[in-house]
Amino acid sequence: MRIYKTQNQKDKLFFTNYKRLDEEIVFNEIVDILKSNPSVSIGNKIVGPSEDIYSCNILKEEFELVLDIDYGGYIQSNSEKALNLLENILN
Repeated sequence: MRIYKTQNQKDKLFFTNYKRLDEEIVFNEIVDILKSNPSVSIGNKIVGPSEDIYSCNILKEEFELVLDIDYGGYIQSNSEKALNLLENILN
């Protein structure tokens, strides 16, 4: 698995699913990695009609973990610092 950003969506980190696993399995692997890091706080799960969202923090910087039923998982944040920290943890 690799974590990456795109030029036109700089507020998101996406996951490459090299093994072609179910997207929920990949997402749960990301959640487990982040839960094991003491700098990361995973919030409660909010279940929507097409996506599950976790409101989270890393060193007081906010981000959301999102599992979209159509497009898979990604991380979203308005904090560039949070995205950089998360990218370093996950890559």
